[in-house]
Amino acid sequence: MPTPLDIVVLPGFDGTGRLSRYFADALPPQLTPSIIAYPPDVPESYSDLETCVRNLLPCDRAFAIVAESFSGPIATRIAAKKPKGLVALVLVGTFVHNPVRFVPTWMKSFVGSYLFHIPPPAWLVRQLVAGFDAPDELMSEALAAWCEVKPGVLAMRLREALAVDATDDFLAVSLPMMYVSGTQDRLLAPSTVDALQRLRPDLEVAVIAAPHFVLQRRPTEAADLIGNFLARCTVVDSDRPDDRHPGTAGGSNLGKKQVS
Repeated sequence: MPTPLDIVVLPGFDGTGRLSRYFADALPPQLTPSIIAYPPDVPESYSDLETCVRNLLPCDRAFAIVAESFSGPIATRIAAKKPKGLVALVLVGTFVHNPVRFVPTWMKSFVGSYLFHIPPPAWLVRQLVAGFDAPDELMSEALAAWCEVKPGVLAMRLREALAVDATDDFLAVSLPMMYVSGTQDRLLAPSTVDALQRLRPDLEVAVIAAPHFVLQRRPTEAADLIGNFLARCTVVDSDRPDDRHPGTAGGSNLGKKQVS
């Protein structure tokens, strides 16, 4: 019988968690997702968000973190600190330092809320993250999520993403790690995955035919790959004589936590 496990899902750039439901709904029954959402009206740094997320992690049972896009550095820094109960880290279409191939780090000084007063046009969303054949429902949901967040918050997140460097934290993670990459990702630099594998040859990489929105466009495939990886991790962890406690994940099938 598969080992029950909590899955803490950290969202992408919008931070609302709305787009994480595609993946959460596709998870097998033994994996209980808890989607964490970031404040839509308070500009916060990566350090601020890391602290808030840490305060929402399970404290009495085993869990894994699945972090998408913007949230990768947050999850990596948390995993490096080895919180009790954490058995694995899954990174999806994400990074540990400036990931955007066409925006150098020095340009963060020019990022302001003025860039986000108007939602991006649908063609740009399709081009960079959703794919040209993205269903209208997903496009509507993505734009609605974007509009929930204040422009100043989005500007702060972009500045943080352009300036972040969590390389040392990535090297310090001692847990099993998996990276899920979309073959049609037009947002992240093509060298992102190779660079991470050079840093950590033990990093398990899974590739899915999808754009940057891997979890939204291929939720079932991603859930199967991640579920299989976590099943292997919990088997190994149950034999490890440390302070982690694999146990039954209680509660509803889908939780959503709002960082405050």
